[in-house]
Order: sequence, then C-alpha cells, then structure tokens
Amino acid sequence: MTRNLTENRAKQRDRNREQKRRELAENAIATIARAGYANTTLRDIAASTGVSLGKIQYYFPEKEGLLLYCVDLSVDRFTSQLNEILDAELSPREARGAYIELFAQSIINYAHLHRLWYDIRNQAMFDSQLRPRVADVEARFVAICDELGKKFAVDDVRAVEIYVMLDGAFRYYIQQSIAGMPITAEDIAQHLKRIIGYLTGEK
Repeated sequence: MTRNLTENRAKQRDRNREQKRRELAENAIATIARAGYANTTLRDIAASTGVSLGKIQYYFPEKEGLLLYCVDLSVDRFTSQLNEILDAELSPREARGAYIELFAQSIINYAHLHRLWYDIRNQAMFDSQLRPRVADVEARFVAICDELGKKFAVDDVRAVEIYVMLDGAFRYYIQQSIAGMPITAEDIAQHLKRIIGYLTGEK
C-alpha cells in the first residue's frame, strides 16, 4: 500500500511538472514567434510572460529545450487538425476542399506561429542539437502527406513529393503574410487548388 501511494505521488508530481512546462511554453510561444529564435533569450521570455527567469530555468534550463517544446505544441495543434480531415468520412473532392480551407485560414490567422517551425528548421542547418527533432517533425509531416495523398486520390506521387510541394506553398504564403503583402484566404485557396490539381491530374 505504501509503495502504491509513493508511486501515485510520483506520477502526480510528474503530471504537475508537465502541466507547468506546458503552461510556460504556451505563454512563451508568442514571444519566440514574434522575435524569432535567434533574437529571443530566456530573460526576454521572462519579461514578456511575467514569470521569473529562475522559474523558467527550473523547467527549461536551456533556451533550445523551451523552443523545441514550443515547436512541438504548435506542430501538434496543426497535425491534429490535419488528422481530423483524414479521419472524417469525406470524398476526395471534399477532403481537398477541407484541406485547402485549413491551409488558407492557418496562414491568415496563425502565420506568426507557423513561422516558428520554419525558424527552427533553418536554425537546424547550423545547430546539430536541433536536427534530430526537425527530422522527426518532417517525418511526421511526410507520413501525413502520404495519408493526404490517399485521401485526395493522388496517384503515382510519392509522399515526400507531396510534402515538398505543399510545404513550399505553405512557407511561401507565410512569408508573404509576414511581409504584409495583400493576400486573402480566397487568394491562397485559389492558388492551392491549382497546386493540388497538379497532384491529382485535375489541372
């Protein structure tokens, strides 16, 4: 009985710690996404979130650890939305329409958060500590693109090729949005429909 009680307390401590890490990361995402990885320090995050530097360092001793956690949260949200499309009973045309809407709205509403992923991906070319996590995230995206290809009724196109095409479009429109270019969700949707048309043969 004592052993079970000790184990339960340990599990509860772990859950509490993970919850606190998540709360800190949620508060830090906007700051990191706004200023960029290279221009943000733990002290900046402490100042912007109202959390002491010591407390942040207790849960995330290094900035890289906090950044990677933030990226995981952002990617998890987006992939969960993609998985909703994959899990739904949709025709290929309906699935393509749902993806196009998600794609466009994500850029219009959350470009500043999505650029955090591209920021860390660029940094990984110079920082070996970041490369394994970036590789893991890209592997997740490629796997999802494999499922999207099936859902869209794409033939004879490899998952990595779908990923490269869609990711290139996503990055381009995020860059346009961040730069303040006059693009709308309708513009993005129209262009993406043509891109997916190349994949499905419906040009």
